[in-house]
Amino acid sequence: MKPTSTTIAEMRVEVLDAIASGMPLRGVADLLCHRVEQIAPGFAATVVRVDADRRLRPMGGPSMPKAYCDAFDGVEIGYEVGACGSAAFRGEPVLSQDPHNDPTWPESIRALLPTSVGSCWSSPIKDGDGHVLGTFAFYYLPGAGPEAIHLEIAEACLPLCRIAIERQQDAERIALLTHYDALTGLPNRASLRSHLTELIDDPAVHGIALLHIDIDRFSDINESLGFADGDRLLVSVAERLRGHGSLAPGHELFSLGGDGYALVLVGADAEGATGHAEQVLSHISTPLPLSDLPVVVSASVGISLYPNDGQDSAELMRQADAAVGRAKASGGGGYRFSEPLIDRAAQDRIVLGVALRAALRGRHLRLAYQPQVDMTDMRLHAVEALSRWDDATRGPIPPDRFIPLAEQIGQVAELDAWALREACRQLAEWDSEGLRVPSVSVNFSPLSFRAGLPGLIAALLDENGLTPDRLTIEVTESVVMDDTSVATAWQIRDLGVGLSVDDFGTGFSAIARLPFLPITELKIDRSFLEGIDENPAYTALTRAVVGIGESLGLRVIAEGVETVRQAELLGEIGCPLGQGFLFAKPEDPEALRAWLTSRNVA
Repeated sequence: MKPTSTTIAEMRVEVLDAIASGMPLRGVADLLCHRVEQIAPGFAATVVRVDADRRLRPMGGPSMPKAYCDAFDGVEIGYEVGACGSAAFRGEPVLSQDPHNDPTWPESIRALLPTSVGSCWSSPIKDGDGHVLGTFAFYYLPGAGPEAIHLEIAEACLPLCRIAIERQQDAERIALLTHYDALTGLPNRASLRSHLTELIDDPAVHGIALLHIDIDRFSDINESLGFADGDRLLVSVAERLRGHGSLAPGHELFSLGGDGYALVLVGADAEGATGHAEQVLSHISTPLPLSDLPVVVSASVGISLYPNDGQDSAELMRQADAAVGRAKASGGGGYRFSEPLIDRAAQDRIVLGVALRAALRGRHLRLAYQPQVDMTDMRLHAVEALSRWDDATRGPIPPDRFIPLAEQIGQVAELDAWALREACRQLAEWDSEGLRVPSVSVNFSPLSFRAGLPGLIAALLDENGLTPDRLTIEVTESVVMDDTSVATAWQIRDLGVGLSVDDFGTGFSAIARLPFLPITELKIDRSFLEGIDENPAYTALTRAVVGIGESLGLRVIAEGVETVRQAELLGEIGCPLGQGFLFAKPEDPEALRAWLTSRNVA
């Protein structure tokens, strides 16, 4: 069919009707491409949008292979990004007469270009100010190229593409204003309500903590420094809350408007919510530079918990609002739960934190040592140093309670440094007594595994006359996934000190990185051993970890060995080193001396 101005006009009306009816941009782009291909057969048409980051986003191209269009998605525009990328970059039409051999086309994209394409002509889509919004392109059969009718089609289609893209941009701006706070860029109260509803409706979610965070005496900032500094304060607080460490997967931050924020923690209970509240208050209290003055602000936090404090989003938000009001009424700078009973538990936690600080200052903690043995001959391989706290008024405080507490109140670095210092001192003392303990391993939290650690280790080894091979630092898998921590790990390994990945296998997140890390040892998580004598899957997992260790030349130690059968199975799998109650419980230094003597494993 010979194209006429009538058919082009009909196409224009049909596309405009689609835009006016609210059809999404991708649907409009596909419709336009279909219609122009019917008007003048012999080419395939595409519409590509350029996003705010100057990257190509294919919108329409029904006659082009999906793999080819996908290859362009997210590619930054430039002179050598094919006809479309170049046209968008230059702001003028580009004709590529032989794309299969055109060096300005990325090879990965050329490889997906159909062999039936002989040339490509791409024109930029511009807004009223001349900014490039996207491209409209024709892909011709071999021997064909732009003709007068194609110019006429392009002149008709470019304004239609502009209208469709600008309408999409307007819709996105409206959605942004509807669901996001304009000042901080955070999702707003309406988004919070929807998010909570989705979580509550999800059967996989069993617990939610909602933290309502409100800046104390914010009106004083506005009155004394002005609204501009007040806005800067709100943005700075939002940035601190984004980066303070609570925004793990499943955690979301929202703006409540004015000086309020909300933090949603999935899977958190009262104890977890308390820890996050303490972190929030600590980060917000750091001085902020406003009007060339260091301004210190505080905040109040109200906490509600699902399902205890409400069965829907509205009730959870109401309870958190009431709790933050109670926190403010108490003078600010603190947090309150929606239920007084939980409030008392949180206050008990604060008291326990004070006691832990006192225990660290007064050296009221101690180390217990659990042997790691070679299960083939029962000789001692090493001991692991484990922190213990016997409080004068509360009695023994379990490690799974006071170690997370130390992390949450900012004392874990001091706790870990104390454990390292005490373990090195004890090892030197055993040496002076002629009691040979080959080496000691000390656990370090990810929060204290930082740049100053290698220097501390070197100083303590020198101070106690120990060679580096007699010390191993144990870390979790999360440490070896952090680039800053990995740099510290290399510095420690350069000293000659061993590095062990504790509880290895619980996430398998670090497997791909293991060959490139300075690790000397893997510890199989005790959960694998609990079912190893009953469930073949656990046996297979344990064998896999042992195999990984052997292939990389790493020692492998199984934790939590409690039965003879578990030890036998580990031997069959090829894991010779074990640690657990089958061999010995964590003992104080005197009891360990007796154990070594009685078992004759030293």
